[in-house]
Amino acid sequence: MVREATLRLSPAEAPWPRWRRRLLPLWVAIGFWLALLVATPFYRLYLRRVSPEGTARTHRLNRRIARLLLWLSGCSVTVHGREHIPAGPVVFVANHRAYLDIPLCHVALREPFGIVCKAELADVPLFGWMYRRQHILLEREQTASGARALVAATQRLRAGQRVLIYPEGATRPGHPVLAPFKAGAFMLAHKQRVPVGPIALTGTERARPPDWRFYLQPSPLTSRILPPIDPTGVSSPAELAERAYAALHAALTA
Repeated sequence: MVREATLRLSPAEAPWPRWRRRLLPLWVAIGFWLALLVATPFYRLYLRRVSPEGTARTHRLNRRIARLLLWLSGCSVTVHGREHIPAGPVVFVANHRAYLDIPLCHVALREPFGIVCKAELADVPLFGWMYRRQHILLEREQTASGARALVAATQRLRAGQRVLIYPEGATRPGHPVLAPFKAGAFMLAHKQRVPVGPIALTGTERARPPDWRFYLQPSPLTSRILPPIDPTGVSSPAELAERAYAALHAALTA
């Protein structure tokens, strides 16, 4: 029987009035930057050198800030399927509809992981330094940057760490269910013979619809961690991608 782990941050049912949806992003931004300002000395302490202990402490701090961010957003969070997370290295793949997907994944995954993410995030004050130290930066549309990201992700997997990739690439608001996958995550998992862990995220696009540029709508968010896909016996990265796509599509349309 699948065990359900539920974290209730705030009820989020009926749509808020327009003025409250407009003020909510400002409230969230103030809270996030204040939390980041307080946390920065701890990040510098934990990330001054690479170590398992520092990585674990940093991830716990990330999860606290992610919980705070979602609480400030008025979103409730439900996590299913943590028992499906395999021990050891794994390539997590999740659908990507909004920026709230990132804190939602941090709340869902209790063990440290590195995200393959866009390099522009490294330019954000305070946040950028921390992100550069923890995650794998990728310059879009640059082949050399993609190759470097694969090398960095490979090194992490060989060290027994976990990696999260959004195989659709950029956020896909308004796209029907699931966009086509890029090959990188599945080339990585197939070559290193590590399992692929699909994660189906729902609700984040309702909280931040694509046509609401300066709005947030408190919404229930769900992270469903699906059974891992073993690359053993899978003939190619393309087949691995097809299996992951089918699993995520089924979970998102159930």
